[in-house]
Amino acid sequence: AVYEQNLSDAVRKFSVMSYEAGLDGMVCSAFESRLIKDATRANFITLCPGVRPFGESAADQKRVADLGVAREAGADFIVVGRPIYQSADPREICERILDQI
Repeated sequence: AVYEQNLSDAVRKFSVMSYEAGLDGMVCSAFESRLIKDATRANFITLCPGVRPFGESAADQKRVADLGVAREAGADFIVVGRPIYQSADPREICERILDQI
């Protein structure tokens, strides 16, 4: 069973199953994006939530990545929630993110 494997093996297996089922991509941690693309194809989409662009608190999330990690891992899309909506100046945070990417 997939759940009895270590994280990397389980991610690899789920990504291959998803790819073979005809999906265009999957939601994953930025830390697994490269692994997924290597197991499937380079243009298999990875959408990565939990991005903390400037080292913000992880809060209740266990695995967060910054913009550099997401970029290096080949993430196609990032989800940056709390650092934007909890900011006193959400526009400024968005502009800083766009400057970085």
